[in-house]
Amino acid sequence: MHASPYVDVATYHDYGADTVAVPGDAFNGLAVRIAQAKALNKPLFTEEVGINAATDGTLGCVDTVTRDLQLGAKLNGQLA
Repeated sequence: MHASPYVDVATYHDYGADTVAVPGDAFNGLAVRIAQAKALNKPLFTEEVGINAATDGTLGCVDTVTRDLQLGAKLNGQLA
């Protein structure tokens, strides 16, 4: 889809790997999407990043300070 000449940018959504800076494996994930976008000579935007609110499978939420630290660690790891 991103190879279409009518698409100017590639996009990525990062969910389900709260503690992994560059989630995925050899077939799927952020590193693969970066390589694909580079091959198409298009910028890649991570449009959404999700940090799970609950740590124990319940509907409860961890505090916002903890979630902020988790997101900061993920983003710093991606930039590194």
